[in-house]
Amino acid sequence: SLLMKYPLEMDRFIRHRTIFPLIQEILRGEARFAQFDFRDVSMERANQSGMKWHRDISWYGTVGGKIYDPDNPYISTYACAIYYLKDVHECCPAFCIVPNSHPYSTLEEAKEKLGDRYREIPIRGKAGTAVLYNITTFHTRINGKPECTHGRRTMHNYHARASSMPLTDWQTIPEVLALSEDDETRIFYSQWTPKQIKYARDHYSKPVPPYYPVHAVK
Repeated sequence: SLLMKYPLEMDRFIRHRTIFPLIQEILRGEARFAQFDFRDVSMERANQSGMKWHRDISWYGTVGGKIYDPDNPYISTYACAIYYLKDVHECCPAFCIVPNSHPYSTLEEAKEKLGDRYREIPIRGKAGTAVLYNITTFHTRINGKPECTHGRRTMHNYHARASSMPLTDWQTIPEVLALSEDDETRIFYSQWTPKQIKYARDHYSKPVPPYYPVHAVK
């Protein structure tokens, strides 16, 4: 909703001047907007906010989307940047990742195959810390400690490659970005899903470009 209300302001953070060039390198110059949200864990819930270990796989993954690219030195077909908006102390909920676990379908398989190289690494840092990772690597949010008085506040910025399937089918792109006169902006926000096409057809003031199949969407 913040992207819809403040598209130009939020775009500055989605394509952050420091991090976005790194994302473009990792995604071979094909970075496309996939998802953007804020997440808040109150201090009252800090020790009950843990998640299950998981990988983020494209909503379209079952119809041909690559989950990782062995020909890419960075592996990724999707990348996420998590920004810590508050200091993450030793007592706080923290992002945690298992490096090199992307080829495995379960955490148990990763433990077996990685052997002595298996690590669960929590990442803590000051406000402004950016965690950039391949979303198909096993990761989670680990619980904070009962005595935590800080909670956790983060901004999550997901990107797909143009040659990958869209990550989700529910992210809406405001018209000022999706139909921008600026080529780089318009291209970055061009990975439309059926729901996005329908939203644009029903709500945009400008006609939807003919390369989006509006008549195929009910």
